[in-house]
Amino acid sequence: ERGNQRRLVHFWYRTSRSAHVVGELSHAWDRFIGRLTLGRADGAFVRLSTPLRGESPESGRARLLAFGRALDEQLATHWPTEAAPGTATSRDG
Repeated sequence: ERGNQRRLVHFWYRTSRSAHVVGELSHAWDRFIGRLTLGRADGAFVRLSTPLRGESPESGRARLLAFGRALDEQLATHWPTEAAPGTATSRDG
């Protein structure tokens, strides 16, 4: 809440291995495993927010989750697919 404006915020970390990693420890663990198995530890912090204008937090949450699912599908299609040295990916020609 800021002044008399209410906002609902959702966030998560997205990596090439997984989506919706919430929390620093889970994110660090996922990056560590990614580094060991794939030779990469990149990721993205995704933050979505929506104003709550005379509606319930549940209504705003439903809107954010629906948008988040659609966004994550798009992120997955644009995520780089480089592989660890010496391995190939399904997108290699």
